[in-house]
Amino acid sequence: MACRTRRAGVQGTNLLKRFNVANNQKDAVKFRITAQSSDIYYDLGELKGIDEKLLSSALNDFGRLMIMDWNMGTTVENPNKFFEIPALEQHWNTNIIGILRDDAALESQKNGLRTIKNTLQAKDGHICSPYVGMGLTNSWGSSYADTEIGYVIAVCELYNLTGDIDFLNEMHSSITNALNYTYKRYLNKEKYVLKNLSDWKFVDKYNIPFNDYWEHGGGEYNGYTTAMYYDALTRLSIVENGLGNIEQANKYNELAEKVKTAYNNIFWSEDTKTYLYGTGNYDICYLPVQGAGMKTNLVPRERKESIVNTIEKEHAVFNMSFHVMNIRDILNPDNAASQELDFGTGMMGMNGGWYGAPDGDYYSGLPTYGDRTLIPRYINGFTSAFEKTGFIGASTYLRDGVTPADYGWMDCMPTFSNIVWGLYTYGYGFQPAYDSLSIAPFIDKSMEGSVVKYRWRKTDITLQYNSVYSFTVNADAIPAPIYVKFINQTAGNSYTININGKEQQYTADNDGVVKVEIKTPEKTTIRITNPDNENKKQDGGNIALGKPVAASTFKYSHMITNWPTCLTDGSNDNNWQPTDKDTKPSLRIDLGRSYDVDEIRMTFDKKGKYYYIIKGTNDPSFEKWDTLVNKKSWGKSSGSDNVIVEKIKGKYSYINIVFYKVEKNSLRINEIEIY
Repeated sequence: MACRTRRAGVQGTNLLKRFNVANNQKDAVKFRITAQSSDIYYDLGELKGIDEKLLSSALNDFGRLMIMDWNMGTTVENPNKFFEIPALEQHWNTNIIGILRDDAALESQKNGLRTIKNTLQAKDGHICSPYVGMGLTNSWGSSYADTEIGYVIAVCELYNLTGDIDFLNEMHSSITNALNYTYKRYLNKEKYVLKNLSDWKFVDKYNIPFNDYWEHGGGEYNGYTTAMYYDALTRLSIVENGLGNIEQANKYNELAEKVKTAYNNIFWSEDTKTYLYGTGNYDICYLPVQGAGMKTNLVPRERKESIVNTIEKEHAVFNMSFHVMNIRDILNPDNAASQELDFGTGMMGMNGGWYGAPDGDYYSGLPTYGDRTLIPRYINGFTSAFEKTGFIGASTYLRDGVTPADYGWMDCMPTFSNIVWGLYTYGYGFQPAYDSLSIAPFIDKSMEGSVVKYRWRKTDITLQYNSVYSFTVNADAIPAPIYVKFINQTAGNSYTININGKEQQYTADNDGVVKVEIKTPEKTTIRITNPDNENKKQDGGNIALGKPVAASTFKYSHMITNWPTCLTDGSNDNNWQPTDKDTKPSLRIDLGRSYDVDEIRMTFDKKGKYYYIIKGTNDPSFEKWDTLVNKKSWGKSSGSDNVIVEKIKGKYSYINIVFYKVEKNSLRINEIEIY
């Protein structure tokens, strides 16, 4: 008897039917079990400006490690050693599952969230632990405010991806209870921010308050969990509105607005232009807090720009190709975070280590900042690090991107793939919502010509990026409204949109977004013909002021006063000096846009003759540079004011200065200005 079962069904499905046999009957049965071809998942399309092979491997060979089995969904920490379903990480897991183009993976993720509901959640909404075998016994994460919140966000995200209304209805009471539990246990009803249960100030290396997933937030109130709470409130408000529960939706909205006001008053730092981790933490620009806020409309646009500029400035100090938790030390903000392993503040790399989850969230601020080169630059930094380590053997890394920062505690953390989600969401622009899909691309010119495959609500979608302002959408169907959005325009202005050769007028909304609906599944090409000039500079202004500066080396690197950021701070009080062994020191000024540049002014610490080459580029890989000034051989003397002025010409995002004939202690620069 031959019986071909074809493709296997879901777990528990009978592959063979029962049949009758005679007494003493003997039959030979052969089974051939083969895995389904995975080629379709590895084929991401045709990606330009990015190493597609490495990116696909990071997503599929590495990211998929989080999937445990059909019923358990996804884990994060040490996925090949023990099973756990951490509710406070499921929002990141859902992000990553959502870009795999794999319906079965989405079903597994649903089942994992069901398992949390059915086995780990108490009647009052409290999620007791990530360990299924422990039932309702409190364990790790039981007193972390983001445990219930991460779960709520994940369920809402999963509905946005699948449109499975039966799943949403099934989970509705569970996520409602989870958010109610957060309200009762963690929300300060007078301040409207989330409180820390361990509420002492974080001032001691070995006395760390454990209040959220990152386990370093101190003081009475928590900026990270409050940002996530706002996210959950706004998402559940949309869900309630969609389900017809208008009164409850309004209640969530009203509470969210109070949280938003309080958050921006209590946690914002005018000193660093970022949000505080906790009211008992030093002002160290902690990355998870910034990412959690910028993903929502909790953070005003101008503050998003300021946050990204600060983070970019601090990461440029060490010429980073990815984003770590913090550059400043968590207990000494005047110094850089130590790269020595310890079991106190540096535990698990949470003081200055690299994690993929908050790095991917941080990408949410890059479109507002407006520097198109950053996404391909950092994605290629990510794939370069992946090529070296495979992200196996450590769950977090030091600033070099290869040295483990976790004492061998775990062997990997697949949420590093959240950085790929950052690319898909804020670069390629795929943004699923409750009742629609928005495609809001923000790509660099090096990415033009890319063809990207995406799957949403069981529908295959291909997007071709003809230019930074022109896109061709090809969808198999329209399961819900699909919109292409042109971002960073002027609110209220009228724009000409060419749709398959026909021009129409559209008005930008209050957020400066021009929204165009894709009405048919046929191939649709959409182009904005008169976009705003995104590279316009203010007349007479110093475009280098406050911008990031990367140096080949610098003395006294642990002290922020000597960091190369002093070169664009508008003051001559401090100076940059290369190390004695750096015989060809260099500086790179990141302008944030491709500006017309006319002049560069260098203020030195003392009068002298200096030898240098000045170059410019718009290439995010830094492989191609145009020479603007060459004084390598003959040099140029500074004036009586110690200033050298060079006339330059071109349109550039980056300016590079390389110095030659440098003797010990002979080069100290106070300020660099570019006009």
